Amino acid sequence: MLGNRRSKMRTQNKENYYYIFWVIAMVAFIVPQVFTAIAYIKLVDILEKPIRVELVNTAKVKVGL
Repeated sequence: MLGNRRSKMRTQNKENYYYIFWVIAMVAFIVPQVFTAIAYIKLVDILEKPIRVELVNTAKVKVGL
């Protein structure tokens, strides 16, 4: 009876480690995707702003963002 109880506890610990492993793996997979999506959104915002070019002389060009 005592041996059966230890076996169940060992199995339960293995199951708990299994679920902990998959939660950590999911978080490690999803978090970089979120950061990448945020970076793409910021990049799109930067690229949508028009670039202003001011011609001072025909020989010199002043570019401002």
